[in-house]
Amino acid sequence: MRKGVNVSAGIKFLPLLFLIGLFSSCDFADPEILEGTASLVVDYENEQDKPYATFSVFLQMNNELQRTDIVEVKDSEGKYSWNVVSPELFSSDGKKWVGCTHLVYPDGEKIKKGRYSVLYTDAADNQLAAEVELDYPDSLLTCRSSEARNLLTGKVTENIALYDKDKVMIFYGKKKTNWRSGSDITNSYKDCVYRRMCYSTDKNKIICLMPLEQL
Repeated sequence: MRKGVNVSAGIKFLPLLFLIGLFSSCDFADPEILEGTASLVVDYENEQDKPYATFSVFLQMNNELQRTDIVEVKDSEGKYSWNVVSPELFSSDGKKWVGCTHLVYPDGEKIKKGRYSVLYTDAADNQLAAEVELDYPDSLLTCRSSEARNLLTGKVTENIALYDKDKVMIFYGKKKTNWRSGSDITNSYKDCVYRRMCYSTDKNKIICLMPLEQL
């Protein structure tokens, strides 16, 4: 029997800023999926421990998004499915997205590589299907944070996330050229207390979140 996992969109593991900016789109009368993408997200709490791994699935749509009833994600074996109620809907730079973050396998089972099927249902009961593929080096799930960057191949983008004392993100983007020390950062963001380096491969197929550092 296939096991199902219900996921609420209210659980947000990482900001959507990490996942925006992949493709382009235009408007048509009928809903259409332009492309789907899956991302592995590895979160390193410290240098010693293995990372906490989740995966995310997002679909780029061709027209304005309506309220979406559900997005269902299934693994290639048909053993597990994730029924995501009220998934994330957002627009950025004229691109429309629907999807879900913080997907995990039950009982600590390793996230499977390969194809996942995605079924999108909007408020008008329109249903659209797509496939996405997840791939990553196995050692990324067991290595230390200091080793993760060298496991990423191809084009790798480096960003920095800044947080206030309550660990609320106040900035995410490219590191400024004049940020050579912690005091340089606090000169720009006086409420900043923590920073975190973030690495992502092409089209955000893999996202590595390094340990939080106090300035």
